[in-house]
Amino acid sequence: MFNENYRKRMIKKLLLLILFSQIIISCSTKKFSDEATKKIYPVERFGQLNRSVLDSVLKNSGNISIDSNKPLVIIYYPGKDKCNSSGSSTRRSTKVWYNKMEKGINKIEPSNIVYVYKDSTDLFERHDGFKDWKRDPNKVIEKTFFKTHPPCGGYILISDSGRYISHLAEFDKKFLWQRLEQLIN
Repeated sequence: MFNENYRKRMIKKLLLLILFSQIIISCSTKKFSDEATKKIYPVERFGQLNRSVLDSVLKNSGNISIDSNKPLVIIYYPGKDKCNSSGSSTRRSTKVWYNKMEKGINKIEPSNIVYVYKDSTDLFERHDGFKDWKRDPNKVIEKTFFKTHPPCGGYILISDSGRYISHLAEFDKKFLWQRLEQLIN
């Protein structure tokens, strides 16, 4: 009797140990393969471009009005992904967030604020009625600033002289404001 109970407990422990080791191996293998195939891109890029060419494309192809003497702030939505399709924000909190962001931008420097999307999937369910989102004309924003899909979205800040900072990923409005101050000063 004693040996039989002991044997059953040992078999149970052994099976749990095997199961546990299989879980660890599968998790570490997944992590390793993800790490091996992941490409690394900088979250921020700095550069210079011909602002008049970009303004012309946005005005003509995107039907977007732009004052070339003011900084250009582009808020970019790439389409639905794991990052921007989850979270606890409500329609109301999203609207308040965008309005505060715009107010902060214009407090730093009156600017052109343009909302551009690549794919509208899930965009209007969360943001409709808040801002005038425009389709990326001829994918010019994507091709110029985002070499890979920006998780959650991103932004581009462009001075009137064409210096720019692009941000590839979810962002905090306070960080955007800091970068705008850095760009115009």
